[in-house]
Order: sequence, then C-alpha cells, then structure tokens
Amino acid sequence: MTFKIPDGMPLDKISPLLCAGVTVFAPLKRWFDEKGKPGMKVGVFGIGGLGHLALQYANKLGLEVTAFTTSFNREAELKALGAHHLSHSTDIKSLNSMALS
Repeated sequence: MTFKIPDGMPLDKISPLLCAGVTVFAPLKRWFDEKGKPGMKVGVFGIGGLGHLALQYANKLGLEVTAFTTSFNREAELKALGAHHLSHSTDIKSLNSMALS
C-alpha cells in the first residue's frame, strides 16, 4: 500500500502516523467494520506511543472510549485526545466503577 505525502508536509510529523498510526488503526478499523457500531464501548490501556493514537481513532469512529492509566494527573490530556471516561488502573475502586457502568 502506498500513500502520497502532500508537498510541504514535514516528514517528522507524518512518520508516526505511518508506523504507530497504522499499527493501531488497522485492527481497530477492521474490528469496527466487522462488529462495531457507533456508541459501542472500547477501552485503551497504555496511553503512550500507540495508545494516544488509539484514543483519537476510536473517538473519531464514534466509539465510547475509556482510557485506563496509572497517572492520576492526565485527565485533561486524555479527554482532549478523545477519552470520554478515565479509569485509574492502579485504583481498585476506579476499576470497579467501570465494571458497573
């Protein structure tokens, strides 16, 4: 598969989308096309090199996105990336509340 990179686009901004972006987008899109519907719930564990892209893609596909994180100070950042909900993966009460919703 090939993609035309628009003239003037800085390669340092494009390369992450062609590597990490495709790594996350391809299986997410394949699953969504087979079984997904807007509003379905999805969780993203590990909001780093791949996870931050997964949040954005899942949100744009119309999924209800929960970000699972060990950081208690990232709520604004994760919501800006597309998370609708945040669960702290080291806090049992937070995890239990997600299981009940």
